[in-house]
Amino acid sequence: MAPKKRMFKSSAAPASRSSDTPPKPFKKAPAELEQFIEVLDPAHVYVTHIDQHPIAHKRRIFVLPVGINILVVLLFILRMQSVLPFYWDLISAALGARPTDWFNPRGAEWSAILAEGLRRAVTFAIDLFLVVFVWPWPVEFCLGSKHGNPVSWRLMAGFRKQEVCVRRSRDWDESLGAVFEKPDVLSNFMVVVRAAIAPSWLSRKTAYLMINGQWDLDWDLMMVATALIDRADVAIDAFDRVVLMHHKDYGWLVAVVEKEQEEMAVLRRRQVLAFKQALIALNKENLFYRWVETVQFEATSPGGFTAEKQEEAAKKIRDMFKEHDIDFDQLWKESTAVV
Repeated sequence: MAPKKRMFKSSAAPASRSSDTPPKPFKKAPAELEQFIEVLDPAHVYVTHIDQHPIAHKRRIFVLPVGINILVVLLFILRMQSVLPFYWDLISAALGARPTDWFNPRGAEWSAILAEGLRRAVTFAIDLFLVVFVWPWPVEFCLGSKHGNPVSWRLMAGFRKQEVCVRRSRDWDESLGAVFEKPDVLSNFMVVVRAAIAPSWLSRKTAYLMINGQWDLDWDLMMVATALIDRADVAIDAFDRVVLMHHKDYGWLVAVVEKEQEEMAVLRRRQVLAFKQALIALNKENLFYRWVETVQFEATSPGGFTAEKQEEAAKKIRDMFKEHDIDFDQLWKESTAVV
């Protein structure tokens, strides 16, 4: 038997654990999600986000698989009506009650025997294909129980402006192993989860369209999350772009990805604006633009913005502000304290 394809490979030897604090970019899962985490499978990685597509769009997307599955059921009914007499005749012949119009190979020509054999083989092949590969669609769609099904989820949650989407990793999670001790594995892992919660991806796809080779929707967990929100046990924002992974030493963790980075970027922009307003109040707006130019010049200079260059830039900026009788550090602290 061929080994399973490994999504993440590494030749690095695992290192020993040295701290109770998970390494970056992970942190302990928030207590707010404790009730949700209790029902998660530690063998999988989970991604949650809030689907904010218009309700009308969600209805249209859901109607398509509903229509397809209804069509499949109708075709199966028609197929059964046409082939059940054939299979009933087979059973009757096997029990010795051969129908009067049943094909009798005795005395028949070889061409007729081959034609009858081919007809039966094709019938068996078609029906086997339908039962194995097609019939499970409507069954899983309406009655799937392993991870729930979309019909149960829609009956429970209905259509909402904000819906929690929960995705569960497929078998690629089996190759994660000691993810923290293998930098290349961790790097690949972060690439996968970043792509899963990238704003551009979430803005293009509603939840039902996010099933792919790496992620599957967990309908049961989506119902659990919805119930927690409806009972006001968990705020819906707690599920906004969250990556959950279990580690044998640290327990359930969340990966700090773009969401936190974006929040930090917003905070920095607010701080810069507050700093600018403080300088405007001192009639020193030109000093603000000189500060920005200095930072940009040093950051884009050849060799990169190294630690040494950062120190040099900081000294230049402090000296520049000092020439105007302004303590840069103190003004920054005071102006950004309320941000």
